Amino acid sequence: MRVLVLGVSVLAMALPVAAQTEFSVGSAVQTTDNMGQDGTQAAFGLSGRKALGLFDLSAAVKRSELDKVGTPGGHQWTVSADLRHWIGPSLFVVVGGHRILSDATVWTKKTWWADGGIGLCARYGKTATRRPHRDEFSVRYGGEVATDAEAPNHTQGWAFLWSHDLPLRGSVFLRGTVGTASRKYLQDGAWRRGSSSSLGISFVVRPQDL
Repeated sequence: MRVLVLGVSVLAMALPVAAQTEFSVGSAVQTTDNMGQDGTQAAFGLSGRKALGLFDLSAAVKRSELDKVGTPGGHQWTVSADLRHWIGPSLFVVVGGHRILSDATVWTKKTWWADGGIGLCARYGKTATRRPHRDEFSVRYGGEVATDAEAPNHTQGWAFLWSHDLPLRGSVFLRGTVGTASRKYLQDGAWRRGSSSSLGISFVVRPQDL
């Protein structure tokens, strides 16, 4: 374990990255296992990030399909806000809050979620005429903190996200994202486990790539 921590620390010191300001728009597909959803769901979203010294303040809104098992379908809105603090040249910690409105046509539910974690960012491949590629890895843990549901699920668990920014032209990047999550939730008096995965693509505008 000490060797792993030392290796991550050395890598973080070797890869210089600063806080960034950016805007992105994109879409994704999501699948779940044992989470009560039926099939693959589509999602669309907008996000923005503002650099404030050693901090990044970001906000996002996402609309996704919500085809629950046994319901005629619906949708889900997620509004998120994150605060990221850089604790090294390319290592950061992050905390976030999310408000989720689930509308499954025959029922609705509002949920508030909080999480936090740690991440690593790396840049490489920069040339005189081309901005660098950018990879970002993060691991977060969180759970429900409030809901208006009569029988709260108390969902909680881990999530991992990897994103890669491919430079296109000027300040524009093409971002690919891969995510996976492991959750546990309370249903009918018993704890159950499920998982989810996502694959997304978006266009990113980053005025300055420091």
